[in-house]
Amino acid sequence: MQITKAKVEAMYPLNFLQQALLFHSLQEGPDQGFLRVKCVLNGDINVEVFQNAWRQTIKRHEVLRTSVHWENLEKPVQVVHKEVSFPFTLHDWSANSEHEQEAKFDELTNSDASASLDLSKAPVLRIFLIRLSGDKHVLLWYCHHILVDGWSASIILHDLLAFYDAGCSGANEAGLPAIPSYKSWLSWVKNQDQNKSDTFWNEVLKDFENPTLVGSRAKSQKSSDNSFHTKALKLSAEESQRLRDFSQKNQITLNTLIQGVWALLLSSFVEREDIAFGTIVSGRSIDLPNAELMAGMYMNVLPLRIRSNDTDIFSDWLKALQFQQAKLRAFEYCNINDIMNSGTSAGGNILFDSVVVFENMPLENLRGGGISIESFESGLTSNYPLTLAVSPLKEIKAYLKYDSSIISEEQINWFIKNLAGLFAVIIENKPDTLQEIRNTITVSDRNNTLRQIDDSHVSATHKYLAPRNEAELMLVGIWESMLNFQPIGVNEDFFDLGGTSIIAIRLFTEIEKRFQKKLQPISLLNHRTVEA
Repeated sequence: MQITKAKVEAMYPLNFLQQALLFHSLQEGPDQGFLRVKCVLNGDINVEVFQNAWRQTIKRHEVLRTSVHWENLEKPVQVVHKEVSFPFTLHDWSANSEHEQEAKFDELTNSDASASLDLSKAPVLRIFLIRLSGDKHVLLWYCHHILVDGWSASIILHDLLAFYDAGCSGANEAGLPAIPSYKSWLSWVKNQDQNKSDTFWNEVLKDFENPTLVGSRAKSQKSSDNSFHTKALKLSAEESQRLRDFSQKNQITLNTLIQGVWALLLSSFVEREDIAFGTIVSGRSIDLPNAELMAGMYMNVLPLRIRSNDTDIFSDWLKALQFQQAKLRAFEYCNINDIMNSGTSAGGNILFDSVVVFENMPLENLRGGGISIESFESGLTSNYPLTLAVSPLKEIKAYLKYDSSIISEEQINWFIKNLAGLFAVIIENKPDTLQEIRNTITVSDRNNTLRQIDDSHVSATHKYLAPRNEAELMLVGIWESMLNFQPIGVNEDFFDLGGTSIIAIRLFTEIEKRFQKKLQPISLLNHRTVEA
């Protein structure tokens, strides 16, 4: 790794999602984990103080001094460096016209985005401050999802402005409370009762059958980063406020309302009353002081299973959903691999193929030293076939990111149309039972909207080749279990079979268990078949 021990503060393993993100980042094509945080800052900025505030923020949060290493190692690791120098670039475009500024911004972001980030060199970030006028700036902070999650962005920006405020007033300290180390978090997770969490997830997933949206499909068209597209739905300020009013009236959060709406759409689409999708949790609901102030990759994606009956009262059903989520918080540290291996009736099958992201990052109090954050953008990282991301701004925005190699534009249009329709029904305060709501959803011909591949999926150039020895037979069995169909030949490409980064990590975990041999999941990038 060429890192001097004296310069290292700590070394940690990658968690499950980090391993999946590393695997994906090493694949060919654009890196979906590459993030660009963009903030518009109002107020005159003292650049020297601002740069020093970044320096103090990087010192406070170990994740901002962390690099990731995998080459020639048995397992990938993240290394925390004691000290790092960070790239900070100032551009003064205040003398340029608005049109010229836009052109310069496009040129900067297009050229810089293509450069990506070197995960093995700390800090894994780049910072640009662009002066548009005397009291208006744009902050561009490039980082990677393998180290920071959505909660981290608001935490880091909060601390940055706290240090800036202290610097402007001449104070030596910003008065920020101490935060736990990543080591403390790992220790806390390790000490949790595995039997208790297994019992919880067994009960949650009892008798659950299939993934919801795509299901146990035949081999799909090969996905790529270029096959992902996004469509958006924007509500007016009045419509957004009325959704909030409905939530407050019924004593539920807006997040619960969004999840309930999504559950009804999925339920109607697949014609099932028992569905599941992924929900994003912060991973910080733990018994450590100030855990909510930790920056890093703590977030998790957990299965949220929702049952619905036509006779259910909508408001009561939403309250029950919120109670269900509250119980889940005690187990939000559990990774999806452990959940699927905990003995649930769902077995090794993928539990969900759509995810809901509620971007609830508090920005209203982000100010200090005479500057405040006017707007915030961080992009959307997801490799699930379908992701609903909701930004609860004054004007609520909903984004559907979808894999067009699996899901057609017709399907996405169906979701957008009916998502808007359900919001309208709620705003008009009409719904009583779930049946009344479902009656407003247009019928979807699922067979026409999902891209289907028939059973003659094996290409002419890759005729089925059966296992030729015991090792290949065991490996094929693992592949068939993880990819959820059979038969699979020893000459078939993992990614052509619909394999993803998360499935790859689970695949190698099972291989290690069965063969008692340590393997790097990234070796799958060069050896994509069982026989390889």
